[in-house]
Amino acid sequence: SFVALGGWRTDNSNSRSHIENCCSKQAESGLDWELFRGVVQHYEDFRQKQAIAKIRKLQSSIQSLPVAKMRQEIVDAVRKHTVVLVAGDTGCGKSTQVPQFLLEAGFRNIVVTQPRRIAAVSLARRVTNERLQGANSVIGHQIRFDTTKTHHTRILFVTEGILLRKLEGD
Repeated sequence: SFVALGGWRTDNSNSRSHIENCCSKQAESGLDWELFRGVVQHYEDFRQKQAIAKIRKLQSSIQSLPVAKMRQEIVDAVRKHTVVLVAGDTGCGKSTQVPQFLLEAGFRNIVVTQPRRIAAVSLARRVTNERLQGANSVIGHQIRFDTTKTHHTRILFVTEGILLRKLEGD
């Protein structure tokens, strides 16, 4: 995470060395650097606790989605049949949870279609956040003129037009 305090930039990976470097350069300025270090550490702890609380809340909301109760049935149906239609109300987890169920079940080339470009990008970001992954993760999107697909990508969110072009190419 990134922290900006009064013009001071720190990130969790090198905040201590950055602060110490700044302390040695400006020791004569009269600031209490031990106090400053303590404040920065306290702030970083606070941000980490906020992130953990957010993750716990997200996990509990995911488990309460209607599609969560059908997890095994969906995975079994995809293994057994060449075509599976998953129908459910808006917000039940079809687009975000089903691809993750399939990934965790061992499927490696999962494509999720969305009718609009912004939906494909937004859902890819949402699933990436749910899985606590960053750049070059196994989740990506591909829309016209923009892609985050890499050789690591296992779940790809695309527009219907991109899927049609892929199918025409096969």
